[in-house]
Amino acid sequence: MSAPAPSLSPASRVSARIGGSTPSATPAVDAKAREPKAKGRPVIGFGAGQPDFPTPADGLDAAEAAVRDRVNHGYTAAGGLPELREAIAAKTTPVPLGAFYLYPSRKALLGKEIRGERPKDTVALADLLLREAEVAVVPGEAFGTPGYFRTSYALAA
Repeated sequence: MSAPAPSLSPASRVSARIGGSTPSATPAVDAKAREPKAKGRPVIGFGAGQPDFPTPADGLDAAEAAVRDRVNHGYTAAGGLPELREAIAAKTTPVPLGAFYLYPSRKALLGKEIRGERPKDTVALADLLLREAEVAVVPGEAFGTPGYFRTSYALAA
């Protein structure tokens, strides 16, 4: 007869990635609200809980109409909805005034091997792009758009 398999606690079955995630801030927000409430002070809580009011009728009607509309049946295209992608891009892409700039993300390049080098920060990456590809970029940190580069197109004289 073999020995029973050791049982693992729920915590030991959680992946390292999940186990290393930070807890929700909601319980901390709730705890902060309890103290003044206990002292009789009025508090508007923005933490966890159940709403104490009904969902507005226009919201219910809109939700029902969306569920019944056949355009919403089935799966979304793997690449997403083009009109939604455009709307998101319009909100998240800075539009410069009076110049033609591109704001590519640095994510795909940072830490990758490029012509034998692995740039570790945006300054090193900007230097590498200038030396090796003759592409001049400005790290986004220099003008308030961290995570992106600013580049413009110009013709050599």
